[in-house]
Amino acid sequence: MLPQVDAEAAARLLNGAATLNAALWVAASPEPKTVLPKAIEAFRVLAGGFLAKSV
Repeated sequence: MLPQVDAEAAARLLNGAATLNAALWVAASPEPKTVLPKAIEAFRVLAGGFLAKSV
């Protein structure tokens, strides 16, 4: 469980860091079509941790 954090700040930081690093990783890869789906799935898993879960 993540501690409470400002949603806008978390979204901006996660999105900025993830998109920049993913873009660099995909661009530098000899097989970008293989790497891109991996980056997308990893982002979904990371971002999913910010979703509110009902108890």
